[in-house]
Amino acid sequence: MDKKEIIKEIMESFFVIFTVAIIVNGIIAYIGDVGTLPIRFVFDILLLSFFSSLAGLVLYSKREMKRGEMIFRYVLHFIIISAIALGFATYMQWVNWQTPSTVIAFAIVVIAIYITTHAVVFIQMIYLTGELNKKLKERYKN
Repeated sequence: MDKKEIIKEIMESFFVIFTVAIIVNGIIAYIGDVGTLPIRFVFDILLLSFFSSLAGLVLYSKREMKRGEMIFRYVLHFIIISAIALGFATYMQWVNWQTPSTVIAFAIVVIAIYITTHAVVFIQMIYLTGELNKKLKERYKN
C-alpha cells in the first residue's frame, strides 16, 4: 500500500470516526437531557477523531498479513485508540478516575464508536467490492 492510499484511508477513517462520535454524543446529550453540545466540544471531538484515525497506521503492512497477525493488529489498534481516548478524556476532564462509573460509561462509548466505525467501513468495502465486481463482469462480458 503506497502513501497516497494510506493517507486516503486515514482521511476516510477520520470522517467516519468524527461523524459517528458526533452522532453518539448527540444521542447521549439528548437522552441525558443536556440540550445542545457546545461548539468547543465539537472541536474537541474533531481533535480526538484526528488522533484516533492516526492510530490506524498500526493496521497497515507492506505485505499480506496472516489472520493471526491481523487479529493481533486489530487488538493493538483498539488498545491504542482506547488509551488515546481515555487520555484525552482525562485531560479534557470528561472522566473522573475517582468515579469509576464515568470511566466505564466513557469506555462503553469508545467501544460503541469503535464497533460502529468498523461496521461502516466494512459496509463501504462490501459496496465497493460489489461495484468493482459489476464493472469487471461488464468489462469481460464484451
